[in-house]
Amino acid sequence: MNTTVRRLLVAVVAATLAALCLAAPAQAVAGATLKGTVTDRAGKPLGGIHVKLVRTTGGNTDRVTERTVTTASNGTYQATGLTTVGDDDFYVVEARDPQGRYVADSVTAEEVYEGRTITIDFSLDAAARLTGTVARPSGSLSKVRVFALSVDGSTSGSARVLADGRYALAGLSAGEYELTFLDDSGEFLPQCYHEVVADLSSAEPQCDAQSVPSRTTVTITAGQTTTVEKETLKFKAATLAGKITDASGNPIKVSSGDVLARQKGADDFTAQSTAGSSTGAYTVGGLAAGAWTLRAALDPSIWENRYLGNTTSLSTARFIDLSYGEKATANITLRTMPKITYTASSPQKGYAAFSVKVLKANNGQPAWGDVTIAIGGQTKKATLKDGKAGFRFKGLTKGANAFKISNLGNKYTANGGKRASVTVK
Repeated sequence: MNTTVRRLLVAVVAATLAALCLAAPAQAVAGATLKGTVTDRAGKPLGGIHVKLVRTTGGNTDRVTERTVTTASNGTYQATGLTTVGDDDFYVVEARDPQGRYVADSVTAEEVYEGRTITIDFSLDAAARLTGTVARPSGSLSKVRVFALSVDGSTSGSARVLADGRYALAGLSAGEYELTFLDDSGEFLPQCYHEVVADLSSAEPQCDAQSVPSRTTVTITAGQTTTVEKETLKFKAATLAGKITDASGNPIKVSSGDVLARQKGADDFTAQSTAGSSTGAYTVGGLAAGAWTLRAALDPSIWENRYLGNTTSLSTARFIDLSYGEKATANITLRTMPKITYTASSPQKGYAAFSVKVLKANNGQPAWGDVTIAIGGQTKKATLKDGKAGFRFKGLTKGANAFKISNLGNKYTANGGKRASVTVK
């Protein structure tokens, strides 16, 4: 190939490449961008601050952590290529100091659309720090947590106690706080500072002034460390344990949460069994001193739910008085629910005939005892034979007639009923 031809080929290739470059500009970064600067109240840039971006969709029901970025030494941060959101969705952007020197802050970013850049700056307050120690007569301190809640309910923080009993809560706003000490092992009850048992009448332990007037609050100051007196866990939890059986003494399989505990005077159940058992055995721990009852709440289509004392009503339930650390035994006997089926017909004018069958819901065996049918102002009773009974009524009005079948129950099978209607000739 001569020199002239070689030069011509080089020129053609160069021109082609140039044309391609002009035809395909650089690809823009997809998504949205959030950026900003984090400083303290004096305007000093803060490096090392974690900025978390949480995408919230579905009317605040779905929350996804898009990513977390860290501020540079000059306090700046930037997150690019973010997933955009719809008109009704938004991002929650939180700035938090991993060392707890500053109080975390968060804002909402809306209209995070494709190609848009949004600037969000933060100015963080200096945080207060709270330290102390916890002691317990037995068990591991590593299972103990400390929860701090400001009296006005605006700020909270928590920390796990170290093996030597020390704990530290950082990143708190200045103010007055309630402290709650929680033993995850369940051996000791939640208690409020300073060594007062927490109020357990609701789902969460309470240490507010109304619930626990004798508790002591702690006031902490921004930029300072406050050390409180040692807290000793003193109130051992009481326990109720036993078995759930049918009227023949056969164990009923139970699952976690099937047995509920309620203290006298409480608005609701506040404790439950924590493990299942094929032998019917259950344990409900974490109970405060006082009077307690239990309710076996198994599948209501199979078992009649009952309180201690084998009653379906709280007003007639049996309560057991417990002291701190006491372990008491309480058994509950359940009746199976009736499974009622029937056929109904009108053999002639003004007549209705019924064939009723009642089986035990737990095992499908025929039930025994009495059943009634009420229709058109008439009520008749029959005794089940091999789980079956027949009825015949006359003098009924023409057309649809409502009726009710009632199983009257006995020691083994609970009361139950079924309503329907039959068309009378």
